Amino acid sequence: MKYFGTDGIRGVYGRTITEQLAFKIGLAAAYLCGEIIVARDTRVSGKSLSDALISGLVRGGADVVDIGVMPTPALSYLCRKRSMYGIMVTASHNPPSYNGFKFFMRDGYKPSPNFETAIETCSPSYAGGGKKREENAIEEYCEYAASGFNLRGIEVALDCAYGATSEIAPAIFEMAGAKVVKMSCLTDGEKINVECGATDPHLIVGKKLAFAFDGDGDRAVMASDGDIVDGDSVLYSLFCLTKPTGVVGTVMSNSALSRAIINDGGKFVATAVGDRAVAFAMRRLGYELGGEKSGHYIISPNRSGDGIYSALRLCTSNVRRLDLLPCREFSVDGGDAEGAARKFVVKDARVVIRRSGTEPKVRVMAECENEEKLDELCSRIKNYLEEK
Repeated sequence: MKYFGTDGIRGVYGRTITEQLAFKIGLAAAYLCGEIIVARDTRVSGKSLSDALISGLVRGGADVVDIGVMPTPALSYLCRKRSMYGIMVTASHNPPSYNGFKFFMRDGYKPSPNFETAIETCSPSYAGGGKKREENAIEEYCEYAASGFNLRGIEVALDCAYGATSEIAPAIFEMAGAKVVKMSCLTDGEKINVECGATDPHLIVGKKLAFAFDGDGDRAVMASDGDIVDGDSVLYSLFCLTKPTGVVGTVMSNSALSRAIINDGGKFVATAVGDRAVAFAMRRLGYELGGEKSGHYIISPNRSGDGIYSALRLCTSNVRRLDLLPCREFSVDGGDAEGAARKFVVKDARVVIRRSGTEPKVRVMAECENEEKLDELCSRIKNYLEEK
């Protein structure tokens, strides 16, 4: 059975995501992996799903390190540092009713499609003999993330979306010397991502310097001098700061980003949507920076989006705002994405139509120099999808 989308396994708790599924995934992962770190975000369903997952892992013969509530990038880091597999119980930026599972390999990267297929299709045995131990790894990640930063004299507001960064992000910024203004920083799983965080960053509007994270901490949205900084400008600012060999964006990146990087003597490659695709391309090409306008930014040596680490770097960066091409993005419930992608191949416009890998929606991005033509095109695409 097909479980994985573009970023792990995800769905509504009690419907597609259940304790029975968690146990089954644990058995399969034990058969393929052996020793595994398990973490979760703050969702109400997280503890129950994590317990069921760990039960399956132990029953399948795996040794488990349960680190409790931790951000996804912290798990990726610990997998890389300890050469262990990892499973994160989270639905990332989705509402509280959702949950799911993200996998990490021993090098900190997300798994290949072949590994996901193996999880879906393997027939595990109840080998038994596995062991579980609980561990507090917060200090270990805090020391890594804060190392090398001096933010003395800087005041920064943090909207932690009532999620996994709620305690750890303020602690890291304070370790680095910053004065922190906390928003949505309670570990409240009933409120995770609700009218706050990276998907609704209105709380950071008006702040001189602020960041909004999503529920598991792999995204960051930035505000500077009172206004939200678009994700492509954030990635360009990181390019100017870090001077990488090259930058990996996605098909959703505004064309102004690639033009600016190339004009500055850099290299730019666009890949499929998802920080896994970005990370894989960075590894293949030897590039040290990549990201998505949604707020996933990967800065080497990290191997997945890390909202906290990216925000720390941006505190010491001059924001470079791009002159973006007119662009519209919207989602439609259902619809014939493939048919729309074939139909709307338009001269003088760039159109991306795709199925979401995390929700039952069709995502649309259209870009065109002529805004009147752009709005008319988007109206036709929306009507087509809603009729289908």
